[in-house]
Formats: sequence, C-alpha cells, structure tokens
Amino acid sequence: MEEKNMHPRIAPLAAAALAAFLAGPVTAAEDNTQALVDDMNRLLDQAESDRSASPWFIKEAREVLRRYHWPWRETLLDETFSDGDYTRGPAWMVDSGEFWVARSVGLRSRVTAQSAQPPAEQGGSRDAASQIVGILMQEVLKNGGQQQAQPAAQPGRGEIHTELPITNAFLVEVEMAALGGSGDSRFSFGPYQGPYRDTGYQLVYLGGARPAIELRRYSPRRSAIVEVREDVPALDDGGTHTLTWQRRDSGEMTVLLDGGELFSASDRGLRDPFTGFTLVNEGGDFAFSRVRIEGTGR
Repeated sequence: MEEKNMHPRIAPLAAAALAAFLAGPVTAAEDNTQALVDDMNRLLDQAESDRSASPWFIKEAREVLRRYHWPWRETLLDETFSDGDYTRGPAWMVDSGEFWVARSVGLRSRVTAQSAQPPAEQGGSRDAASQIVGILMQEVLKNGGQQQAQPAAQPGRGEIHTELPITNAFLVEVEMAALGGSGDSRFSFGPYQGPYRDTGYQLVYLGGARPAIELRRYSPRRSAIVEVREDVPALDDGGTHTLTWQRRDSGEMTVLLDGGELFSASDRGLRDPFTGFTLVNEGGDFAFSRVRIEGTGR
C-alpha cells in the first residue's frame, strides 16, 4: 500500500522547527523554542494516531525533538547562601566535618585529606608561596565578612545534606571554587534516596596529577562507576566553576563543565524519586556559591 503524504499542518511546522533548531541548542530561557517542541510533539501524536504522516518521518522527527526537549520546568531549589545561614530556608544538616557561610564566597568547608602529603622541605619556594596565598585568602574573607568564625581544617570528610523531594529526572547546577590550591582536592554531590542516604547518584571530582570526574551509582549492596572523564581541567585554580548535570526520564545523563559537555551516559538503576541532596568534601578547601536543582514536576 502506498504511504499517505504528510498532513498539510505538519509540513509548515516541521520547517519552522528545523529553522529554530538550526539557530542553536535550546536552553532553559528559550521558552519559545520549547513551546514549539511541545506543539510539534502534540502534532506528531495526532499524526501517528490518524496516520497522516509516514512512520519514517514521525520517527526521525521524534529523535530530533528528543535532543532539544527541555523537561526540567520546576525549580526545586535555588540556594545561594546569601542570607548567611545554612540552617534555614532551606535547612541544611551537617553529618560530619564543619561548614560555615562566608558572605564573599558562599558555603565553605575545609577538610584535610586522609592520605596527607609529606610536608615540603623547610624554606622551599613552594611552601613559602602557599603560606602567602593562605594569608591573602584569610584577609579577603575577613574583609568580605562571614557569618561564623572559620574552624580549623578537619581530617577525613565533611558532609552536609538537605531533605528535598527531587524528581527522577533532574537538572543540578553547582557553582564552586577550590580555595586551598591543593592538587589532591576531592568533592562530590548528588541526590539520594531514603532516610539513610545510602542510595543515589554522585558526581565526583578527583584532583591530582590527572584530574577526573566520575559519575557513580551507589546502594547499600553495591557501588558502580557509570561513566568517567579523565582529562578534565583542574578546578583548584582559584576561579569559580559551574558543574551542570542533566538526567532525563529515559535515564540518559549529561555532565557539563563551564558550559562544555564532558560526557553523556545512561543508567536506569534508580527509577524512583529522590528524597534529598548531599554535598561531600573528602579533601580540600571548597566554597559552594550556588546550588540549583530543577525537576519535571511532581
């Protein structure tokens, strides 16, 4: 049987959609493009139902739309710590280590790594430079003002979390800076499930000679590395960096650093909604100036 031609309503809209797509990738702010994607999906549903377009066209169009679809339309959290108090609005709870708010940089945590490096030789130029940088950083924080006195670096691990319903498909954006200049710095963040925070996903930054970013899934029974990128830029340059993590309903995840894509991966090991979000410092001096989480709606 000869296939029917494309429905007259489909062709003009398909041309308009193609023009919008060629203009560049959709972002959260491009509401008009997203509205076009929504309209196109509705028309494709109708075309599929009444067979007014070829199956080939419908399949190809859905694949294009999938890449430009922006499912995260509800802001679940937008925390800048600008009120100087992490214990309310929303409430963050410290599980280990110490955290405090410095108005000039955000939520701060300083942890000494478990595998401490041997001390530098006395009088070495690197050691002297580190001391100077440390003194200057203390002065900057004093002048900027802070809510709480700075505690000494704690050994081992610092963790803080907030209880928050998060849809299984989410967008997480974290703005952070590594202040200590330690090449072995390490931190992670991600959504968790359950009261014991022992199930979830974590995005992990591993400093060192070859910095890497890992995407992990963990549960009480096992932990797995979903994806890893090993040639990432070092984040301990004193500048502010943005890590963006997108997860779709299909389980497809994309991780970006400062707007550039690091990798994409797919994992459907966890399909239920999440119940909170955690930040972990396992070695380094970090400041988190913004944590933004968007979901697909409850």
